[in-house]
Amino acid sequence: KYIIIADGHHRYKTALQLSSENPDLESTKYRMLTFVNISNPGLVVLPTHRLVQNLEVFSKEKLIEEIYQYFELAIFDNKDEMFSLMDKMFKQKNHSFGLFMDDGNYYTLTLKDKKIMDSLLADKSPNLRSLDVAILHALILDKMLGIDKEKLLQGTMKGGGFVSYIKGIGDAVDESIQTVKDSAQAVFFMNPTRVEEVEAVSKHFEVMPQKSTFFHPKIWTGFTINKLR
Repeated sequence: KYIIIADGHHRYKTALQLSSENPDLESTKYRMLTFVNISNPGLVVLPTHRLVQNLEVFSKEKLIEEIYQYFELAIFDNKDEMFSLMDKMFKQKNHSFGLFMDDGNYYTLTLKDKKIMDSLLADKSPNLRSLDVAILHALILDKMLGIDKEKLLQGTMKGGGFVSYIKGIGDAVDESIQTVKDSAQAVFFMNPTRVEEVEAVSKHFEVMPQKSTFFHPKIWTGFTINKLR
């Protein structure tokens, strides 16, 4: 049996370090964990979208020109048609993203040939290279927009940095679109990561790209306080 850490890898590493630094403390040898069957049909991964902002140089025209080199591009005047095509491509196992900029158009991008990823992420397994989020990060954010790994790490869930992460659907989507209209430069909408993709990457002992495993439903959270003396 093997265990996939879907959430809490930083806490897990911290627990290991605490235990190694305090070998005589019995309490550091144990951590509370929750185990979930990854095959449970109720377990899903929700999408986490990418809001691009604060770039000193950004050209919508140049970005679209570069996108055309690698993607089939469909243009709509509403988000529903954009998401409908994204969903269709997802069901066909194609790699597809949504894009909104302040030109008022909604774009659906579908990758023409994923062989480009063999050179962009040559040191990664085919399973990781074929993730939608890996394609977006390497081919669009890094190669086209200059948001490399270092800049990407500055991203947050609350704004700031060059990329902010927007979780979920519904109001979150509308809010991100409004943010682009007000101040940001673009938002890329994601299809969800498949649970089996997480499993395949983990079996190669690789780490999933950041903000790509928004598992749902979430377990209840709270505090457990050690005995005070």
